Amino acid sequence: MGNSLAFIDTETTSLRHDKRFWEVALILRQPGQDDVEYSCFVDTQDLDLGNADLQSLTFGRFFERHPWYGPAGDPFEGPPGMDREVNILHKLEEMTRGATLLGSNPSFDAELLAARMRAHGLCPSWHYHHLDVPTLALGWLHGSAGRIPDPPKSDAISLACGVDPAKYERHSALGDCRWIRDLYDTVTAGNEPLPCQPIGCDNGYHLPGCMWAEVDGDAGQDREKPAASPVMGACGVDGLCRACTAAEDLGEGGCGRIYPQPAED
Repeated sequence: MGNSLAFIDTETTSLRHDKRFWEVALILRQPGQDDVEYSCFVDTQDLDLGNADLQSLTFGRFFERHPWYGPAGDPFEGPPGMDREVNILHKLEEMTRGATLLGSNPSFDAELLAARMRAHGLCPSWHYHHLDVPTLALGWLHGSAGRIPDPPKSDAISLACGVDPAKYERHSALGDCRWIRDLYDTVTAGNEPLPCQPIGCDNGYHLPGCMWAEVDGDAGQDREKPAASPVMGACGVDGLCRACTAAEDLGEGGCGRIYPQPAED
């Protein structure tokens, strides 16, 4: 994509049409420049908490993380990391002008932010077409013969692509932005899905978390291959990679990427 990319996420007071966002984050990527991160909490004066849904607040850990309620809060001066909604929206409008919004179901965030911008007399000016990154990643798995999770939930899709969502601060706006950004980078880099390699694999590569990575170190090309297995590349089979990032969530079959047995001499 030639235009700017804006990885966006919000935490909200409910899922209803009259919801408000209480936290927002954005990672702006412009051609030839470093990524720029922005995140902020909304001042409680603008949240209409009397109309909030407790389950939604709990899901995003509102009372643990919002600075007005957390240990950093100062009831007289106001906590840091927080601003009035209108100021945040001015900043977001400027940063997303002409950009493509990316996220996990980014239409949810775009519709909410657009409604709040218009309520303050602002016109959202991002690109009209949004990009749902887990859907993009699912297509990448299909096209690369990777394992297709069933059901195709975003976390399972991400794991199958080699990006572990558990390594990010999930259900925080910035944490989710970083996860989606890294998933996008993985599936647009032109690489094949990362396989679970046998011990002693030719390239010496192991997926993050593999129990054999430290044992093998940088020996790489010099290691002797193990005996051929009927199912090369399946986690937990005959001494192959037993701890790839996909194994835990995808069951005993591991990532399920099957590679042909090497031909016998």
